[in-house]
Amino acid sequence: MIAPLAARLLDAGAALPAVAEIRERLGAAEKGKAAADHAKAAADQDKQAAIRVRGASGSSAALLFAILASDPGRPAAVIAPDIERAEAWRDDLTFLLGEDRVVYVPPLDVVPWSAQFATAPVRDDRLHALLRLGDPDPPVAVIPAASLHRLLPSPEHIRSRAVEIAPGWEGEPETLLRSLTIAGYRAVAEIGESGEVSRRGGIVDVYGPGMDHPIRIEFDGDVVASIRAFDITSQRSTVTVGAIRIAPAREVLYAEDLDRRLRPFDSASSPSDLDGRRLRDLVGEGIYFDGIDWLALTLGVPLSSLLEHLPPGTALWLDEAGAIERELDSVNRETERLEPDARARAPHLPPRDALFDSPARALSRLRSKPRVEATVSAPATSTSGAIAIEARPQPAFGRKLDVLRGELRRLSALGFQRIIVCDNRGQAERLEELLGPDLASIEVGSVVAGFVLPAAKLAVFTDHEIFARYRRRGARRQRATAAAMRDLLTLKPGDFVVHLDHGIGVYRGLKRLALDGQDTECVQIDYASNDRLFVPIHQLGMVQRYSAEEGRAPSISRLGGTAWQRMKARTRRAIQEMAEDLLRIYATRKARPGHAFSSDTPWQRELESSFVYEETPDQLKAVEDVKRDMESARPMDRLICGDVGYGKTEVAIRAAFKAIQDGKQVAILVPTTVLAQQHLVTFTERLADFPVRIEMLSRFRSPKEQKEIVERVGRGEVDLLIGTHRMLSKDVQFPKLGLVVIDEEQRFGVAQKERVRSIVETVDVLTLTATPIPRTLHMSLLGARDMSIMTTPPRGRYPIKTEIVELSQDVIRDALLREADRGGQSFFVHNRVESIDRMAHYLHSIVPQLRYGVAHGQMKDVELERVMLDFLERRTDVLISTLIIESGLDIPSVNTMLVNRADTLGLAQTYQLRGRIGRSHHQAFCYLLVPAGKVLTEEADQRLRAISEHEELGAGLQIAMRDLEIRGAGNLLGPEQHGFMASVGFDLYCRMVDEVVQELQGTAVTRRPEPEMASDLAAFVPDEYVADRDEKLDVYRRMAGLTDLDALEALRSELRDRFGPLPPEVANLLELKRLRLLGRDAGVDRLRVGRDRLEVELAEDVAREQILRLVSVMSVRVEFAGPGSRTIRVKSPADPLALATNLLQHLNPSGSVPRLPLSAAGS
Repeated sequence: MIAPLAARLLDAGAALPAVAEIRERLGAAEKGKAAADHAKAAADQDKQAAIRVRGASGSSAALLFAILASDPGRPAAVIAPDIERAEAWRDDLTFLLGEDRVVYVPPLDVVPWSAQFATAPVRDDRLHALLRLGDPDPPVAVIPAASLHRLLPSPEHIRSRAVEIAPGWEGEPETLLRSLTIAGYRAVAEIGESGEVSRRGGIVDVYGPGMDHPIRIEFDGDVVASIRAFDITSQRSTVTVGAIRIAPAREVLYAEDLDRRLRPFDSASSPSDLDGRRLRDLVGEGIYFDGIDWLALTLGVPLSSLLEHLPPGTALWLDEAGAIERELDSVNRETERLEPDARARAPHLPPRDALFDSPARALSRLRSKPRVEATVSAPATSTSGAIAIEARPQPAFGRKLDVLRGELRRLSALGFQRIIVCDNRGQAERLEELLGPDLASIEVGSVVAGFVLPAAKLAVFTDHEIFARYRRRGARRQRATAAAMRDLLTLKPGDFVVHLDHGIGVYRGLKRLALDGQDTECVQIDYASNDRLFVPIHQLGMVQRYSAEEGRAPSISRLGGTAWQRMKARTRRAIQEMAEDLLRIYATRKARPGHAFSSDTPWQRELESSFVYEETPDQLKAVEDVKRDMESARPMDRLICGDVGYGKTEVAIRAAFKAIQDGKQVAILVPTTVLAQQHLVTFTERLADFPVRIEMLSRFRSPKEQKEIVERVGRGEVDLLIGTHRMLSKDVQFPKLGLVVIDEEQRFGVAQKERVRSIVETVDVLTLTATPIPRTLHMSLLGARDMSIMTTPPRGRYPIKTEIVELSQDVIRDALLREADRGGQSFFVHNRVESIDRMAHYLHSIVPQLRYGVAHGQMKDVELERVMLDFLERRTDVLISTLIIESGLDIPSVNTMLVNRADTLGLAQTYQLRGRIGRSHHQAFCYLLVPAGKVLTEEADQRLRAISEHEELGAGLQIAMRDLEIRGAGNLLGPEQHGFMASVGFDLYCRMVDEVVQELQGTAVTRRPEPEMASDLAAFVPDEYVADRDEKLDVYRRMAGLTDLDALEALRSELRDRFGPLPPEVANLLELKRLRLLGRDAGVDRLRVGRDRLEVELAEDVAREQILRLVSVMSVRVEFAGPGSRTIRVKSPADPLALATNLLQHLNPSGSVPRLPLSAAGS
């Protein structure tokens, strides 16, 4: 579906005389191509096929192409000189033609000849495109020139392996699973990202290239009963879909038939050495391995040019043919340069011309097709016969709205249609407010570059160019990835656990037992003196994981002893004292008067309009929260907790500007000199158009400069001061301080925090942090501090691919070259100052063609500043650095990081380091390097695994939680609390803090306990229903924690959706939980639900009228026994569960449940 603005632009451009001329010449070229039936005629038509176009500036070329591509029956493709231009074409055409009409074929983002796999986004874009290009009505293809260099499997090889499925499709789930795994899918227990498949009984989940959401296929026997899309985070189905086509998950694919797969190894040319035999074994088992794509020909997979995947008769649009030729030469030179090393490592590689197209061969293929060769400004010699478009680029307004107004008035007088395209509705509304009415039509859309097209009397401007902002990159298919919060709660046999009543023991796993004749599962916990406790799964809420200081083994409790209860009581008293103090401090602060800032001004709106990116919803909410706090009369104390790179700094910039407009001073406190320098650059750039005086106080300033700055601050001549802890010195006095921003709060020491507290008693405070120290996190969640959490990644951001690898020259070379090849920069972290120069020489010897810089904290300030600026301004490719880059650095061009001796770093440190990359729309890579052949300590292994497992965006909160467990909670709530936390475990400690604070605030909720229950009905989750042990434990834990019937029904439908029809044991388990909840509300103490009898024991006497009513509506024999007739008994019920449900609903005093006639339960 084309947007109304896109249709308007296409209509305006269609009237151009150039469009008709290009159409006519293309038609003639296509006829000539058809008539070329021998070599000479083909050579002649090769010359006449090129239609030259000049003067298509800005996005006017995309507009022209979109008009031509809309002609029925004419397949078309764009060849762009580089990836950046290709992505601009993709974004423009997606807006003009609609998302389903455009595919993008990026080059594989791997170093030539290396064993690297393409990243998931690139792999998915390519496979989706290659499949769609074979459709009867194929979409337009956008192809960067580099994609033409490497050959790929033939169209038939890829398209024949797509699987089309609709309801009614016949086949076994196991056969479909086998077919998808041999097509490159990874079999997993639960889908977490694209390229995975999962089977649970009659349900197959799959997430393939081109899918917006993963798909759940449910079988009834050997027939597909339904197909549903599902949400990757909740794993719940969202919508029913019809037929689907599942693309293969790789380009080079094994044959499904084993004999065909192994046939290439029977030829005489097949390698017969040890490597050859190992290769044959892997292929026979259908296992895909690193570097398989280079052996496609050895495996009998035919290769072809990407151009052969285009539909017959495709017309090409070559964007700057000269630049395309130069790009092909460049990628070819890189392939040639790396070939000798690759052949030394792998002698079996096929010849280069069997794997790559030379520039001459690629250009020859291009010239054999009808094509338009477009240039913005053609040289005088080549203008003869060129069709002139004469479009002009959008003028540079330099953020000056007066200049923009003047140009719009001039164009209006000349009769031009004037359109300003904004990235989103909020930007459009702000621009309408700033420009006023009637000057231009302000629309929401996605145009990469503005243009003026005199021949069509059309001027299209973009708001990102008016305000010199980065363009919002659009149209990239967002791939969801599952957040692994559950991983943090998963218990492994041998882990320490805490039982609320019995204390600390060792978890030994799930055991199926018969209790009172009932088959059920229990958690086994071992205690001191070889005692064992079996906790039924309905009591799992009593069991928590034990987390405390890493390496500190807790003392195991004794069953039946009193020591545990005494320890809990002592801990509770200590928590109460601490909580009373904390709440008093925060309450005192809230009661003090503060400055109420004015509401937003036009300048504030202008600053916000000039933000270079599109705000995320979380970011906008955080800005609103901060403004609301600032405009109130009490001092703000807000924590902004957002992952690294999620836009916390922009929130601080807007808050600072708001304070400055009220005549107040702002102090920005940062932990490191490098971060202070970066903030100085960022704040100065963002506030350049406004009269704001900004200074920095750090060791990058000489003592004389520092003295001058301090004096100017004291006279009120500095509006905004950015500084390290030097700013906390007694000589720094702010006469009009209104706002303090503390960045990376956890990096400051206790004494520094106390000094900050004394400064900020009545001023507004904004704290920014990515991994909140637990005190701030928990006090925030307890309502003792205001908190805004930012968990939405910026648009087009990908999770950082993280690998633990042994240090080797190949890994370093491939990683640094892969990044350099796509025009990016890399960090190499080496945290030893004494050997950092030796490491720099080593890197230079491995990859001599790159430029290196070295940075560490012991360098002279001037030298460090120069190295950092060289890297920021891209005069070096690799920065070899200690941990001084850990905080706050924001360089979007850096998307690869290698961390040497990652096993020696703390978890939060490694996480913060990794956050320095992945700030752009490119896939980022983090390699955690460990010494080759060295066995890691258990702690180091655990730390590194935690980082590599949590690639997904927004993992900072989860990492902080794991960090508590591994490195110790440290100074969580003051040193005196530390011992208590270790004694009872962090989770129970937090639970007790929560309970105490709720009691102190009078918000504690009292709820009746669930009744004790006995039953002889089998109630558990069978292994064949939920095979994954962690998944099963999660189901049990969630069921034990349910407190209302709606949540129980939600869990029932989730289990049905994810795992298929409920087996009787699971149905019983859910029904018994329902009876516990109904019994709790009806005041039941004990409940027995069995085939021999149903027995309900109430906490209070049954009223006479209640007995009479029950008897009157029941068709079964009921006995009332015990003192006050508290026990109700029915012998040999036909359906004990249904009878118990109805009986408890009649006993429920709330009247909130429907009273069903008891006779329905039968006798």
